[in-house]
Amino acid sequence: MLRFQHQEYFILLLLVVIAVVVYFMYQLQRKKKITKLGDQKLVESLTPSYSALLNKVKFIFLALALFFGVIGLANLQKSGEVQQVAQKGIDVVIALDVSNSMYAQDLKPSRLEKAKLFTNKLIDGLSSNRLAFILFAGRPYLSVPLTSDVEALKMNLSLASPEQVPTQGTVLGDALQMARETFNTKDAKHKAVIVISDGEDHDEKALNEVKKLSEEGITICTIGIGSEQGAPIPLPNNEGFKKDGEGKEIISKMNEEELQKLADVGNGMYIRLNNITSDVASLKNQLEQIEKSDLGNSRFTNYSSYFQYFLAFMLLFMLIEFFMPNKKSGKRLRTAFHLLLLMILPQIVSAQTATDRNIYKGNEFYKKGKYTEALAEYQKAAKKKENKKTADFNMGNSHFKNKNSEEAIKKFNLVGASAINKKVGAAAYHNAGNVRAQEQKWQEAINYYKASLKKNPTSAETKYNLAYAQQKLKQEQKKKDQDDKKKDDKKKDKDKDKKEEPKKPKDDKNSEDKNKEDKPEDKKEKEQQKPKPQPSKISKDQADKILDALGREEKKIKDKKEKGKAERRMLEKDW
Repeated sequence: MLRFQHQEYFILLLLVVIAVVVYFMYQLQRKKKITKLGDQKLVESLTPSYSALLNKVKFIFLALALFFGVIGLANLQKSGEVQQVAQKGIDVVIALDVSNSMYAQDLKPSRLEKAKLFTNKLIDGLSSNRLAFILFAGRPYLSVPLTSDVEALKMNLSLASPEQVPTQGTVLGDALQMARETFNTKDAKHKAVIVISDGEDHDEKALNEVKKLSEEGITICTIGIGSEQGAPIPLPNNEGFKKDGEGKEIISKMNEEELQKLADVGNGMYIRLNNITSDVASLKNQLEQIEKSDLGNSRFTNYSSYFQYFLAFMLLFMLIEFFMPNKKSGKRLRTAFHLLLLMILPQIVSAQTATDRNIYKGNEFYKKGKYTEALAEYQKAAKKKENKKTADFNMGNSHFKNKNSEEAIKKFNLVGASAINKKVGAAAYHNAGNVRAQEQKWQEAINYYKASLKKNPTSAETKYNLAYAQQKLKQEQKKKDQDDKKKDDKKKDKDKDKKEEPKKPKDDKNSEDKNKEDKPEDKKEKEQQKPKPQPSKISKDQADKILDALGREEKKIKDKKEKGKAERRMLEKDW
């Protein structure tokens, strides 16, 4: 199979078109000037050495030299032997903090943008491994599960913002728990978690989750974003800075001590983000110390390049054009050049290929609902590089119709990320959003619709789908919050019932005599039977110890209540 390695250089073929247009314009101007002087044949007879044919041939050779030069730059290649190479690496979960405090600008342009630049560079450095991407604030969200698809990771990273996580705050413990669940529990080794955060307001659960991960052999590395001096949190639309309940401006500070502690317990390393290139290199060196596992086989195709032949033709035509005279110099020379042209033209004509019909056939099958047959035709068409983008897009649609959503997403991601035509890329991301919307994965659908609108902001259909997906996500979130509240209420009611459960009355053997008046002699007898109060047998030291124990117990209860209040205050925090 033939392919061009650098198709982007085909844009230079416009130079050939421009040269042809300029040449013909020059010839028209020359003809007009000759006409002003007199009859064209008469004027040409006065300049017998001038040859219009030789000038045209010289131009043709110059245009051919330019054409072959562009083809040489594009580098025609032929596929050779396909090799199976075992791929080894580790599984890495990247957890990015997208709380409102990441809008602080003590790092320029902001903590979040700096973190995204770092993460983008990190993804490139770890591309040979499997990566997952988690966004977290008040709650975590699995943006991309473990995958080798670098483009999908980068696309979701570009859209990362606090608006993607409805509940604000910084609850790292839940994010670490989600990271742990993302891994394959059968094999806990060969794994790492990278936390990128400003470290504000970590709950106790974070340290407990790090201990669990560490016990399973998973390495935890933390990246500190921000400064110890801190900075105010800007509000959207330049409306000032965020304030607390008392109207005071909030200063968000990086909690470096907490992040360092998490990295130490997790047997990893802590990096305070400063220089992105050197920090990525340091983190990569740390992760390379982790034992790698077999991630499966990858197929690599060896290609033979033929650019040198095209460049040789370019040089040949340039030399011919340079030494070729533009004046009449005899019948033999003209005949030689005519023969040369006759040799070259058939080669140019034979180089043209027939229009590929596989895409047309695939479209016909697709219209008839024969999606498997359509997919086979599109796969044939994709073998030709010039048809690959269209074929990949159509393959994504066919996979979607065949209910193979993951393969469809891969094709749409590929076209969306690499398509030169923005409308084609927008359509690919739009269709990917439809796939996720059908699966009711509303957050992923929203991400794809936003990516589509970035490439084509005028699409009314994509805007409608985006609004619909956002509405569904809000409804889903509201329902989840209501369910959580009901569970909490039921638990509270259950605990309350346990506390207020009345004691069962003891059986009274003499219940039949309760309504009867006691006789005087019976009363006297009962009074004699009553136990007389005994003097206390507890010493003063024992009494003091009991009082101390009661005091300590009361202090514990008080501390527990204060701790509960602090936790509630933390959950109410929205930055």
